[in-house]
Amino acid sequence: MALHHIEKTDIAKDDICVSLLEMEREFLATISPQDTDNLKAMTDVVTDILWVTGANMLGTSPDPNLTLASGLSRALMLEQPALRYSIFDVGPAELLGANVLAACEHALKILVAAGEKDDTEFILSNGILHVSRFGPDVGINALFRRRAEPGSPVEKQPLANSYPSRVAVGRVGAPDTIHFQQLSERAGTPPAGHVDIRVVAASLGARDASALLGRADSRDGTTASELSGVVAAVGAGVLHVKAGDRVVAHAPHQLGTSVRLLAGSVQVLADHEEFNVVPTLLSSYSTALYALNHRAHLTAGESILVHEGADAVGIAAITLAQRLGATVYATADSQPKREYLVQKLGVPASHIFSSTDPSVSQAVAKQTGGRGVDVILNSLPAGALLPQQDTWRCLAEFGRFVEVGRREVDDAGRLDMRAFLRNATFTAFDLADLYYAREPSNRAVWDRLLVETLDLYRAGAIRSAPAKVFDVAAVAQAYQHFAGGKELESKVVISFENPQARIPVMPAPYLTLFNPEKVYLLIGCLGGLGRSLSRWMMARGARRFVFLGRSGTDKPSARQLVSRLEKAGGIVGVVRGDVSKAADVTAAVKACIDMQRPIGGVIQAAMGLHEALFTRMSNEAWHTGIDPKWQGTWNLHNSLDGHDNELDFFLLTSSVSGTVGTATESNYCAANGFLDTFARWRRSQGKPAVSIGLGMISEVGYLHENPEIEALLLRKGIQPLNEEEMLQIVDLALSTEAVHDPKEAHLLTGLEPANIRALGAQGYDVSTHGVLVEARASILLGSLQAEKELRESGSGGSSAQDTSVAAAPWFKDVPAPLTASFAPVADAETMKAAILTLIKKRFSNLILMPFDQIDDGKPLPGFGVDSMIASEFRTWYWTVFRVDVPFLDLMSAQKSLSILAEYVEAKIAGR
Repeated sequence: MALHHIEKTDIAKDDICVSLLEMEREFLATISPQDTDNLKAMTDVVTDILWVTGANMLGTSPDPNLTLASGLSRALMLEQPALRYSIFDVGPAELLGANVLAACEHALKILVAAGEKDDTEFILSNGILHVSRFGPDVGINALFRRRAEPGSPVEKQPLANSYPSRVAVGRVGAPDTIHFQQLSERAGTPPAGHVDIRVVAASLGARDASALLGRADSRDGTTASELSGVVAAVGAGVLHVKAGDRVVAHAPHQLGTSVRLLAGSVQVLADHEEFNVVPTLLSSYSTALYALNHRAHLTAGESILVHEGADAVGIAAITLAQRLGATVYATADSQPKREYLVQKLGVPASHIFSSTDPSVSQAVAKQTGGRGVDVILNSLPAGALLPQQDTWRCLAEFGRFVEVGRREVDDAGRLDMRAFLRNATFTAFDLADLYYAREPSNRAVWDRLLVETLDLYRAGAIRSAPAKVFDVAAVAQAYQHFAGGKELESKVVISFENPQARIPVMPAPYLTLFNPEKVYLLIGCLGGLGRSLSRWMMARGARRFVFLGRSGTDKPSARQLVSRLEKAGGIVGVVRGDVSKAADVTAAVKACIDMQRPIGGVIQAAMGLHEALFTRMSNEAWHTGIDPKWQGTWNLHNSLDGHDNELDFFLLTSSVSGTVGTATESNYCAANGFLDTFARWRRSQGKPAVSIGLGMISEVGYLHENPEIEALLLRKGIQPLNEEEMLQIVDLALSTEAVHDPKEAHLLTGLEPANIRALGAQGYDVSTHGVLVEARASILLGSLQAEKELRESGSGGSSAQDTSVAAAPWFKDVPAPLTASFAPVADAETMKAAILTLIKKRFSNLILMPFDQIDDGKPLPGFGVDSMIASEFRTWYWTVFRVDVPFLDLMSAQKSLSILAEYVEAKIAGR
């Protein structure tokens, strides 16, 4: 029959109503007042509805307009527990045939079958009947936990998948926590005078390792200064290198997969020069050149004492001093290093002293006939003060003591001033200060030192220090190489040449970056959730916003948001309007176009709420919840036609209630269910879209401002999210690579079992908790039960132990379908006592109050029972006792748990 012919007198409670209202066109989205009353005439009476649609959600041409019934059914079955409202998507009407009729017959059989977890949602696709199940997204969940949970294990992934990232340490002083931290910053075009380099090899010294591990200070947190690689991009004015060039660079930086440096610190490598060799020369020879030529002014015929002659700076200084014709003396702290000085550098054994000998000055005096040396170069690490103090006294007349590094000077204490009577000079420098110098002339010295080093190397005049090469996969071992302090290799090279090398990577907190040259259209975002999103977008690069909202900037919080964004450099436009009105959306899009920038993305966060049981909900109230999301989303889609190639995202903020249902919010649930399927449809059209079914947001937004809704979702076992976690979920949704995969268009949050586990650990029965009673949650429930059995077996218990009890005489009068429900309390003295025990246990779970603290004679409103708790409680009554308790009884000040137990007993006895 036609819906407008239906009257309550025409149908009976036991009738099964099959609806074809949404086979070909939307009905619920545009329902009229009369049809609203007609629909209620059906839903208020019957106990079984099969709502057949042509949505074709698993097909190639889905119709999201035909999917609002899913959200409605989920809410309505909570409000009317005796009702089974099933959805059957059979696909396009033109494809109906014998197979569909057979599937309908199968679905009808399911409807009339008894069971506590019957499926109510079906899709027919390619002749196969599909059912719905909640399933975890393992990849996204793992990434979310790694971002959100402190101390999460660092996972390894190929180097090729880790760009851009930077070396970091998880715990100060702990080399085993060294890893790569993925970066979310977009490189963009280098500024004028800068070069972007993709690193191929990086050279490290002991001080670099100390800086990373927090054992030594470094300016701007730099952890390296020598590298080679390939130029990725150059800024304006850079002429001596170009993209694609093989280069070597000397500049303090934070070691990572790519760096941005001043162009003067970068020079082209010759074709025959190796990535792993040339970088090892740069810091040591630049330091030695500056020390000997600019500070010591060493000349032929003079003598020099080089502390730690076998380390990188020492080798460079000895090589340059010998080339000048100076007499070389050196210290070393191990026999292998002494042998290296003799065999590789040609230093006479008699000229080599122990760097730990407190009488170095006496040995030097003996070798020089009491004259002393003209130059002393000290690059020993901080704390090695003895050679500095001792050898300071053996400088020759007009001698020069050159200290490499600033910290050593800070820690040196007082020098013996008598040496100055011999016209001695003490000078110290930190080479990196040249790089950071304000005066261009000093900065130019740094660049010239690099060029001089390369010229000497290419002339064959200098040699590199011993170095050990590590693959980037062994980055932690590379930094640990210097732990002993006695290694002959004073340089370490980390090679980035293998793109498949698996490196430890910690994901960036956020990956999404917004384009400052695009405009972002935000609907309903002048409120709590929107304020958080827009501020986050601003921090991630967005600079241009257009807001569309019904109240514009009337509210102080909206004005404060606009002011804050503008003060931070944002350009903000606000359009007062209703997203469900096409003209207002057109005006908002025009405001974006007027900024003369492409539209980068849309956030549709509009919502309207009018809470009521569906049987009491007016048509106007229904559309209050539907129109902002249904009509508003279509208005946005249509108004942005022609701009899709500009859009990076089309984000719909849905709610978990659209998936699990919420009593008294059938309109809101239906609207959110539509958003979820609309995102899937839009992606099937090759356009960006994602719908996020947000759970509780514990710090911002509507649920935060409405604690009663928050409490309801908590009782359902829905996991709360804080603001940071919410933003990370949005980031995951926007940064996903599968932007055109319809299967990835809906991201559901809040249903992870952690919160349910916590309640179970407190003694609450989670087997009947919230969404777990649904067939869709069977996989989740199975996981929890398996964990419970594992715990019991580990504690000596047995999951298979006999839990039966001796039945009391009244138990034989329990109807057969209810015996399973009564079995746990079959030993109670009376049926009423058994019923009351079951009721109190469920009520304890609902209001999260211990069982023994519940007074069964206390009126229900005294426990804070509201319409949402009442709806959940009513559903449970029907599931367990097959008794439909009047809704008003659960809200009545005259009713208590004891009185309700008597009501149920009477209903059961009357069967």
